Amino acid sequence: GDRTFAINNTFPHEYDLAVEWKKLTGLPFAFAAWTSHSEINDPEFLESFNNALAMGVANTGKSLEGYQNTIESFDPYNYLTQKISHQLDQPKREAINRFLSFLAQ
Repeated sequence: GDRTFAINNTFPHEYDLAVEWKKLTGLPFAFAAWTSHSEINDPEFLESFNNALAMGVANTGKSLEGYQNTIESFDPYNYLTQKISHQLDQPKREAINRFLSFLAQ
């Protein structure tokens, strides 16, 4: 996580989970996803949920107000807006399914 940025290059071996996953599968790594144990068919809920998510992503700067960054080489705004993809697209869905298939083995 972001707490490790302050200790980069201090260990003989460091691994980026997303890079290793990409090398193994050719797919992006989905670090997190909103999930449900059953299908959600309520269009009003889905619209409201997706709007809330979009509002959060669109207001990244506001979410960082008051954040005390103590890591000199770390730009939290750049990290959250340029390094992380918030869209659950088809390649990420494939990656999640691949991960689940590995767990099932």
